[in-house]
Amino acid sequence: MIGTSAVALITVLLVNSASAQNADKFKETFSARAIAMGNVAFGASTTVHITINRWTTDEERRHLIETLVEKESEDLLKALQKQKETGFMRITDSGAGRTRYPSVRLHYAREFRGEGKRVIRLATDRPIGFWEAVQNPRSMDYTFTLIELSVDEKTEEGDGTLAVGVEIKLDKEKKLVLEHAGTKPARLTHVKKRK
Repeated sequence: MIGTSAVALITVLLVNSASAQNADKFKETFSARAIAMGNVAFGASTTVHITINRWTTDEERRHLIETLVEKESEDLLKALQKQKETGFMRITDSGAGRTRYPSVRLHYAREFRGEGKRVIRLATDRPIGFWEAVQNPRSMDYTFTLIELSVDEKTEEGDGTLAVGVEIKLDKEKKLVLEHAGTKPARLTHVKKRK
């Protein structure tokens, strides 16, 4: 896996991954510790719960790739938002009172397996508050949230990264570029499959 660099997340949409068959009652839940690695609140941690209800189909994945290649990042965001939900993510503050924040719906989930590992890549839109939407600052360009989990197939434990506020675009040579909104992705530790 991986680390906290953008390179680790570049293949979130373009990787040639193999997704599991979607079952009617498929459900997997993971928990992890998210540790801030950026300048703001460096080292602060919180608990992340991720539930996956289905895998993104090959057709859905192909549509996202074609949208990114043929159109703009904004069109990719709209296409992602229109896709059927693949699960949700919830953050629980470990401080006094254990605050629970609203869950975030996931719209992309793929996995591939190899060398005893499961690599799971998830994506969704970044929650945007009222003030940000009205003021329309530069941060409005960073509209994606990307997650990558690397889990041992036997122990069902591992690590990963969580990047909130990412711009996805292609450069002049049509190579995928991920730009972060002034902060490094959070490091996910103690990733563990719960169900």
